[in-house]
Amino acid sequence: MDSILKNLTQKDIILDPVPHLDIKNAFPEEIVNGMLNELPDKSFLEDVYKINSKNNPSAIDLSINDLRSYNLDTPYLSKFIKAHSSPSFKKSLYF
Repeated sequence: MDSILKNLTQKDIILDPVPHLDIKNAFPEEIVNGMLNELPDKSFLEDVYKINSKNNPSAIDLSINDLRSYNLDTPYLSKFIKAHSSPSFKKSLYF
């Protein structure tokens, strides 16, 4: 899976009111739909949040290993996480 930064253009960099990226069509529709279909249901996420909220009260942080430990079949999400947490991706953020 290519990085979301692959399709980054100068017009996607927005500085006001705070610096951020707005990348239109960052992924093909097939990949977006694949990741959306792999998301766990709301009750599952609520259960995970209850378990993990003591350490991180405002978010759910699921690694590839977490997804596997819950026996979730997530090839698209796993590829996305792997591509966007690699050292090369982190280095590319400082373009």
